[in-house]
Amino acid sequence: MPPSRNTTSERLKFVSAISTLSQTQDKFIKAVEAMSTFNTETLTNLDLEINTKKEELEELTTQYNNAVKSNEIKVKMQLEEFKYNGALDILKERKEVPILETELETLKNRVNELTIERQEELDNIRSEEKKKGEVAKNMAIRNAQLEHKAEIAVLDASVKQQTKEISNLQQTIDNLRHELSEQRKLTKEVAEAGKMGTINVGNPSR
Repeated sequence: MPPSRNTTSERLKFVSAISTLSQTQDKFIKAVEAMSTFNTETLTNLDLEINTKKEELEELTTQYNNAVKSNEIKVKMQLEEFKYNGALDILKERKEVPILETELETLKNRVNELTIERQEELDNIRSEEKKKGEVAKNMAIRNAQLEHKAEIAVLDASVKQQTKEISNLQQTIDNLRHELSEQRKLTKEVAEAGKMGTINVGNPSR
């Protein structure tokens, strides 16, 4: 006996539910991979920006040190060539001022302090951005997991319901088959009884 249209439809729904479950799992995996790629690109861009700022700071420090060294050499050469007062006149004509070694040392120390502070600031920024990236990634993964679990629960309930309906249909089919078998058996018995009665009527001597 061919399966009924309802049975075929229920089987198609069951297959469709399984396919949807597989697609949902694929979407979840792709979402996790996308978040991982997004976090990696963000950290990479941040590292590039930090390195660029660090290079700019190093370049400024180098320029400052070169300028200081150049001025030191010029001042020493002028002091060796002229007397102290003559050197002051030269500085005055050039609209420059002499600087004491203690002041120069103070400036150097200040530059070093600013360099350290800047580096600490960059390190803190990088650390905070990493933390934010991790929090954002974890939240996104958590949301994706919750959505995935919700979809799985819905699909699971649908599959269980369809499985139950299929089981009920199968039970109904089995019952109908049993009833049909009983009817055929009864029909056969009635037919055989009828044949026996016909034989007895045709042969009364027996």
